[in-house]
Formats: sequence, structure tokens, C-alpha cells
Amino acid sequence: MAGLNRLLRARGSTIFSITRSCSSSLNSEIDLRAASSVNHQRLPLCGEREPKDRNVQWVFLGCPGVGKGTYASRLSNLLGVPHIATGDLVREELSSGGPLSSQLAQIVNQGKLVSDEIIINLLSRSLEAGVAQGKSGFILDGFPRTIRQAEILEGVTDIDLVINLKLREEALLAKCLGRRICSECGGNYNIACIDIKSENGSPGMYMAPLLPPPHCASKLIIPI
Repeated sequence: MAGLNRLLRARGSTIFSITRSCSSSLNSEIDLRAASSVNHQRLPLCGEREPKDRNVQWVFLGCPGVGKGTYASRLSNLLGVPHIATGDLVREELSSGGPLSSQLAQIVNQGKLVSDEIIINLLSRSLEAGVAQGKSGFILDGFPRTIRQAEILEGVTDIDLVINLKLREEALLAKCLGRRICSECGGNYNIACIDIKSENGSPGMYMAPLLPPPHCASKLIIPI
């Protein structure tokens, strides 16, 4: 992502690419004028704090199922900063009946990608809500996804750290197919038991399923 690379060079950020080999324990068209206008105003990422006093501003990248949400949520709790996953923002807006819900429903039902403009809109609202609650800093999960998003992010804030998580393709597929959500409490689980044998010099991999507690077992649904 050229825009993200420029972001990192310009801001002095650090980028790590992490390959997980064994870890069981641990579009509607883009309105460029509207999106570009974000470049001329600072998003509420740091509240009123001086840069040296603000909380971390990190980005987690990687394929679906690689573990971005798992690690980002754990670090969010540890560091006391908001964990913002754009996929969650879209799902919340769809279920809320908010101003963008009908437009999003049409996009999703047609199998299209959500535009950069809508994603930026949802992200800005989430950050504003966090600032209003006295929160600062963030861990972005899966954003930016496009060069345009990276360019907009570059224009509105400083990023301290970018982590790009990687995992073998067969493990990613198994994890994505095994995802489940409790329809009552919203807990995330995974019923996949990944057991890849070593062969041709490649190491094996075992990842136990993340099973729900008994009271959630009968309420699991496949996420959209």
C-alpha cells in the first residue's frame, strides 16, 4: 500500500510483519470531494492532550481470520485505549437503523464493497464518541484497507505502530469457516480445530478451537 508506506516514512512510524506459525495458547462510488474534505480537518484522535501525553495510536493489518481482533482487543484492555474494528462499525450501523443503515444494507446485499467515504464517516463518528467519553488513542483493526484510506489517515493523524499479521492460507480458511457468534451475548468463538501436519520442511501447526461456555453453545450463529 503506497499510501500507507508514505505514512510510515513521513511520520516515523514502525511497521512489523508477524507470521504466526503456531498459536494455540496464547461499492457505491467514492465521493472523492467528500472524502478529501477530511484532509482539511483533524479527526478527534487525541482529544485535547499534547502529543507526548496521548495514548498509543496503532494499526493492525492482515487477512480475515488472522487474529487482528483477538490481539487488538487484548491490547486494548491492557493499554486502556479503544479497539476500533471497521467491520464491527458496519455491522453496528446495519443493525441500528441509523442514517446509513439502508444504504449499507443495499451495498451488502449486492455483494459490493463499502465505499471509503462511508468507512471514514463511521470511523470519525466512533472516534468523536470516544473523545466525548474522555477516551484517547486507538487501535485500528483492519483499517486502512485501501490506498485512499491510507492517504486520508496520513493527512489527519500520526500513527505510532503498524503490525501486519500473517498466517498460512489453509489455517485462515479453516478459521474463517469456523467463526461463530453467540446470538444472545455477542461473544465470539471458533469451532475449527486446526491440525496441519509438517511436510516438505514446513512446520506443523495446531490451534485448538475456541469453544463457547455451555450456556452459549446452543445459541451460536454464523456471522455475516
